[in-house]
Amino acid sequence: MATDPTEAMTDEKLLGDVLERLPNPALDPARKAALGARLTERLAASNRATVLPGIAAIRADEGDWHRIGEGVRIKPLRANLADGTQTSLWRIDAGARVPKHAHHHEEECLVVSGQIVMAGVRYQTGDFVLAGDGSEHPEFLAETDTTLLIRGQLEAGLRPVFARALGLVA
Repeated sequence: MATDPTEAMTDEKLLGDVLERLPNPALDPARKAALGARLTERLAASNRATVLPGIAAIRADEGDWHRIGEGVRIKPLRANLADGTQTSLWRIDAGARVPKHAHHHEEECLVVSGQIVMAGVRYQTGDFVLAGDGSEHPEFLAETDTTLLIRGQLEAGLRPVFARALGLVA
């Protein structure tokens, strides 16, 4: 344990202190390591846990990225199957293109990092694009490695990806 009460207790220090204070000092090293791994996972889980009722979070290092096209990956964040909407992060490699497509619901897009070009217009970090219900936009190109936050229609072709990622019934 820290001798200075103002010193922050890290997860590693706490884990080391707990393992040192186990009642059986002759604990098998493999079992001690397994116990340490379980405690580390529980500490990590408690750091991810919901703190307030009705509040949920996905940390930056959580969730999986799913390839949906050449140089295009998405990370599902949430989906509402009842109203057919989704929120996701998109990573688009420099030079990759997203094909032309229509919107049957409104879609919001925030450029989190990088830049894309659509119909000759460059959108860069911090820009917001709203595609209205019934709109169609042309293919767009990622000029740099780009991350987008998309909230909009849950396309039928992406439902299985969201179902697997979020544990939903497709």
